[in-house]
Amino acid sequence: MNNDKYTPYLDREVSVYNNVFDKDGRSMMLREFLFDISERNKEQILRLRSLTDKDERKRLKMQFPQATISGVFLGERKAAEISAHSGLICVDIDAKENPDVEDFEHLKENVLSRIEEVLYAAHSVSGEGYFAIIPLKYPKQHQRQFRQLQLDFAKFGITIDNACSDVSRLRCLSYDDKPYINENAKAYTGIEKQKPKPVYRPAYRNRFADDTDERVYMACREIERFGIDLTENYDDWISIGFSLATLGESGREYYHIVSRQSPKYNQRETDQKFNSFLRTGASHHSIGTFFYFYKRFVV
Repeated sequence: MNNDKYTPYLDREVSVYNNVFDKDGRSMMLREFLFDISERNKEQILRLRSLTDKDERKRLKMQFPQATISGVFLGERKAAEISAHSGLICVDIDAKENPDVEDFEHLKENVLSRIEEVLYAAHSVSGEGYFAIIPLKYPKQHQRQFRQLQLDFAKFGITIDNACSDVSRLRCLSYDDKPYINENAKAYTGIEKQKPKPVYRPAYRNRFADDTDERVYMACREIERFGIDLTENYDDWISIGFSLATLGESGREYYHIVSRQSPKYNQRETDQKFNSFLRTGASHHSIGTFFYFYKRFVV
């Protein structure tokens, strides 16, 4: 498998699926997916872009070949089953999430092509957005590098889709007659700084058992270490938030640790939710709820 650091980026292997319903996939060089398969499906992609019916566009899109740009998956397509990381990440830049970009139509030429870490940039399958492929210096820290990418792209006024943090995320085949290609792209070195250990506050000893704060901290450290997502279900996410809010303001950091294991994580939304938990009465809940979800997934 040619995903070592000496293999040219476009010659690295990814898993390619016939469509979104394909569960098996096959290994293929990224170059073949981006160029050869794209060219063979050019007419179908252009047809999709001409459609005005959103449901029809969505149905057709689901039938196109898809790829996991960040690696090869030999079993089930999920983060825990990745066989080899490609050392790459693919980010989406959608028009609806970037209303303040003045010249979105020419974003590829005017902005993305000037970022030395961008390997490839092209129109998405709809023709209304862009995707960019970026090599990572630390692929084992995929999510932390993604979160820093979000911050760095924000400096250009660009919002990238949160869902791209998922290492197993599918990229739909697309076509661009003038893609931006830089085979000498530099590996992106940005990485989110590790959050400091939450400060222990002795005042909470009067409210909980002596080791409660430490137990929550140790559980969150385990969750972060293994990237365990307890919040796939929205109601579970809310219940965990109420539970951690029983710790008062010190529970906020724990809630962010738990929440950011999900590809849907949004820092601002998480903060706002936690504020509402504190306002609406966490006293009606128990820290035991957090441990219930933790033990259900971890123990």
